[in-house]
Amino acid sequence: MAAPQSAYNQYQAWYPLMPGHPHPGSQTGPPMRQAPQQELQIRPWVPPQEVTHSPINIEQASSTAQGSRKRKEPSQASDTIEAPSDDTLINTTPLRKATSVQDATDVYYFVRALQTDAVPTALPDEALERVLHDNPKSEWLGCKACKDFWKTWHNGSGVTSTVRRHLIKKHEKLYFTAIEVLGLKAHAPPPQSTFAETVKEPFSVHGFETKLVQWSVVDDQSLHVVDSKEFREMILFDAAHLQDEDIPHRSKLRMLIQVSYNAHRAEVRIEMQGALGRISFTADLWTDPILRAFMAVTAHYIVRIEGKHLTLKARLIAFKHIEGRHDGVSLAHAFFGVLEEEGVAPKIGSITMDSATSNDTKMDGLEALFTSRRIVFDHNGNCVRCFPHSVNRSVKAVLEAIKSNPIIPVVTGGDTTLMNHQQLSAYADALASDPVRRVRELVGACRKLGERRDDLRRVIKHGNAGNLWGQNMTVPELQLLRDCDTRWSSTYQMIGRAITLYPAIKMFLNSEDHRDLSHLQLTPMQLKVLVDLHQILEVPHAAQEVLSTSCTPTLSMALPSYELLITAWRSTERKMPEMSHFINAGIQRLEKYIRLARKTRIYALAMIINPTMKLEWMAQHWAEDDAKKASDWMTELMAQYAQHIRLTTMCRAPPSRVGVQNAAAAAAAAQKKGRSLLKSLSNAPRRSSSASNIPNNPSTSSIAASIPRSASTSSIPSASGPSSAPGPSSATPSMLSRLASPSESTLDNSAASSASSASSSATQDSSSPSPLPIDVSAASLELNKYTLEGLYELEIDKEGNEIEVDLLEYWEDRQYQFPLLFRVVLDVLPAQALCNY
Repeated sequence: MAAPQSAYNQYQAWYPLMPGHPHPGSQTGPPMRQAPQQELQIRPWVPPQEVTHSPINIEQASSTAQGSRKRKEPSQASDTIEAPSDDTLINTTPLRKATSVQDATDVYYFVRALQTDAVPTALPDEALERVLHDNPKSEWLGCKACKDFWKTWHNGSGVTSTVRRHLIKKHEKLYFTAIEVLGLKAHAPPPQSTFAETVKEPFSVHGFETKLVQWSVVDDQSLHVVDSKEFREMILFDAAHLQDEDIPHRSKLRMLIQVSYNAHRAEVRIEMQGALGRISFTADLWTDPILRAFMAVTAHYIVRIEGKHLTLKARLIAFKHIEGRHDGVSLAHAFFGVLEEEGVAPKIGSITMDSATSNDTKMDGLEALFTSRRIVFDHNGNCVRCFPHSVNRSVKAVLEAIKSNPIIPVVTGGDTTLMNHQQLSAYADALASDPVRRVRELVGACRKLGERRDDLRRVIKHGNAGNLWGQNMTVPELQLLRDCDTRWSSTYQMIGRAITLYPAIKMFLNSEDHRDLSHLQLTPMQLKVLVDLHQILEVPHAAQEVLSTSCTPTLSMALPSYELLITAWRSTERKMPEMSHFINAGIQRLEKYIRLARKTRIYALAMIINPTMKLEWMAQHWAEDDAKKASDWMTELMAQYAQHIRLTTMCRAPPSRVGVQNAAAAAAAAQKKGRSLLKSLSNAPRRSSSASNIPNNPSTSSIAASIPRSASTSSIPSASGPSSAPGPSSATPSMLSRLASPSESTLDNSAASSASSASSSATQDSSSPSPLPIDVSAASLELNKYTLEGLYELEIDKEGNEIEVDLLEYWEDRQYQFPLLFRVVLDVLPAQALCNY
């Protein structure tokens, strides 16, 4: 039966993608091949000590949570037994019969059968535990090899792949040693050999040309390098199988690169068309030194590698020269042309762009183009605004407010209990002198000549050696930094570096060789203003660190990070009343972007599928009706997938999986530092104008390091309280009209439904059936089961640092436990929070 086209839109105009190819959950393919009955041969091996194996009983206790990957700390009892060592864990095992090739003996050997995931009062003695050879059919499984914490898994579908991935990641040496010594069935590939052990590929001219193309493209080499006499002599040196005529010249190398590009592009196109869910895109526009405009488009989607494990792909699919006008209409046609050329327009997901006005017009143009192709699209619902760009715009709003009116807000808004009228007047005069411009001039002059840079370094070195800056104070041997209008946090970093080095800069400017630069010195009040301004800009810098990372599913942290930023700035306002007017300009700009974010469901859906947040953050920071509406959005979407699965009767046993690439590992450190620093800034005291109070690297300061990241964001403070915190729009999301302000979101639902029907009828078949009550019930039950599990508790490594959750790995392990939510994850998880990736 053909999948129906839904009348429900996932964001504001999204309907669940019904792929033409079978879902991973359907039963297709040949039956599983069974292995003949045979004994499991174990190589002779002498254990370090004699052990016997007998069943054990673990004291049962009530479980405090239902999650299958939650960290638990063992109770400190005097009679606790140490976890097994790597030596004693590997011991001889009795012979047994292997029932099939699917026996995961490499997994069951390392686990214990448990009836609860609760931590026992006394840990079991590994020397007395029974060695498992197959699934014990117990409710829970525990890891024998883990020494630092009580690691358990719910014994359900796909648990062997989850445990195997844990063993390879945490106990790699022990795992592969046991396989080799005991002859366990190896379902995972052994560790890759080192470069020295790699077998050299047999020589061929074709292989040589392939390597040459890869080197030229990856290293960005000029095509003319292959015509160099020295290059060709180097290649031919001691090359037994290579002749000069085998080395291509630049014309052939260009042709080889083009052929390789076409082949790779075809592979990416096929890969995108086989994506399991919707494809999200990021787009940005640049100009080169001669002012030619180029648009870069990157596709983000989830695929199943070799039919086994999931991975999140990020592919640059276009770097297009934009000719003619660069208005929104032209950009819309260029972007839509890229999607049609790649054949992925029907799979359109979210589009992440910056907040430029031309992009608003671009989304309007895209809506018209998609509608003309009978593809559902909404200019608000499918749009995600780049988080770092929005934060950067708020920083510019602060700096512009200072330049436009620096005196009156300081004099009238200052607290006379902190500064008298004379001090407020001097502070306002320092602001009016444009201290940021003064620092920019100072940096430019000190960096202009190599001789000046060397002299400044020499002053710093001698001052540190002679203890010229004060007792126990040193100035780092660093160079001044320039700021750049298009580089985020560059003004913050420029000011911070100048303040840090200013004791040496002042001595440098007063030296005999540089008296001509003495007019660039800063007054004490200008220095005080710069310290305050640096503390204000430190807040958005920390917020950008939370999400400005690699291709990582961080969209769920966008709205909480906005809230943290506003909360920290409100706190700074109270500490610096004379700067309150300027800080408020930045807060107003942030609130504008939050109102725009309320026009799409994607943020709420992304938070729900984040196991460290689920519905908890929205329940604490949104109005009750808004939080309930977000839950209803997810239920409606899941009901659509339930209807599709019911109509197509798709059901498949879990496939064998090997492992998952860690999509979030590259960004974990930056997120942790940024979020911890951002939360700490709300309580940070106002700094003095002493340069010693400016940390060289604020993101690794003692304040940030002393505050561990919470396992969930439920403890994040709200900027304005639950009643007025920015939540989802109260209007039905399929309505296409803009919401000019939060107060306009309380529109009549009947009018909204009429608008929804009118808009959807233009692009969808009116005969598409709606989900039945049985579909809605199935969706509600699964969502309730997911929320009742509680929040995911992050594991702690040996150094005491929290291990970031890999969202893709988390959901792959639960795709059969929560099949409807997993279908939502395939659509939502690729959506990006920033546009410059």
